[in-house]
Amino acid sequence: MILKNSDIHVISGEFGVGKFKSAYHGNDKSRSLKVKDRVLGQRDFISYGPTPHCASLQAWDRVRTDYYRQILKASDLYIHNLPTDLLYNAYRLKDFESIYVWAGIGLEDQLLILFVVYLVDLVGGNPENIKLVQYETFPGTKLKTPVYSIGWLSPDQIRAHPEPVPLTSAHLEDCRASWAAVTSNSPGPLLQFLASRRPERPYLTAALHYLLRRYPRIESGLDYWDTKILIHVGKRSRLMAKIMRNVWGKEIEADTVPDFLLLYKAFYLAGSELPEPLFKLSGPQTSYRDTKVALTKFGLAVQQGEVSFYPTNPIDTWAGGVHVSSATRNLWFYQDGELIEKTAES
Repeated sequence: MILKNSDIHVISGEFGVGKFKSAYHGNDKSRSLKVKDRVLGQRDFISYGPTPHCASLQAWDRVRTDYYRQILKASDLYIHNLPTDLLYNAYRLKDFESIYVWAGIGLEDQLLILFVVYLVDLVGGNPENIKLVQYETFPGTKLKTPVYSIGWLSPDQIRAHPEPVPLTSAHLEDCRASWAAVTSNSPGPLLQFLASRRPERPYLTAALHYLLRRYPRIESGLDYWDTKILIHVGKRSRLMAKIMRNVWGKEIEADTVPDFLLLYKAFYLAGSELPEPLFKLSGPQTSYRDTKVALTKFGLAVQQGEVSFYPTNPIDTWAGGVHVSSATRNLWFYQDGELIEKTAES
């Protein structure tokens, strides 16, 4: 692909952007400056935290920035203010003849496709200018391992990209319907989408199933990643860095979790604001490398399946646009591939 001034390229994650720049610039700084303005990165992990329906860029930015301020404990954080950030540059999407979205088949990359359509619609651009560069497996190898993220590719593999495919009108409408399902304040639309057979969109359907992991499990009151952290914490203190390595494991997943979010989850489950914390922390607690985690007596009981995190502790989390909250009695629990609604008293 020859990069043109009339094109702009959108990629998920810092690693993906870096690999893309390496693929097309090498070490040529003069050329790098030119292409730097043609690559936008999605820095926000939008599969986590609140993603409610928002009718403006300002509303979306406010929701997501408030979320990052909460989990990173940084009052001055502004997640979308880098010069190459996608949301910060959303208005530019209407100025290009071609908008290339580079995507693997993982959850974040598939959500990026929907998000770009949403942004182009909001800024008054032409969604028919969007072209999808969809990777399935690693080019130039015999590996059958799926490419979940562009950041996993080498620069050579990025240059050996699949043929870009323009999004048809039917595809665009499907993206809008999918985004509406993800951002709905009720799980019903997403469940309907997942239940429908869409042979033309197998990667999106498979990826969106992972959003069900964001709901607490009915047997424990903890979501998927909370549960994995709990499994790897013992009675004796362990470094959070070691726990993280065990949580991530050796298997590559379509649903990834960043290190800062795992640390936030551990801190939340150890928080003094909970009636019965699961963990106790020690060490400087400034990063996952120097934070130690151990089970409380209650945490051990939850780990062994003797009691549940809820209703002893409240539930306050997000799954897409759904605010799962015991305070507002909007409670949904995951069980055997389904979601079950419960009242706060039951």
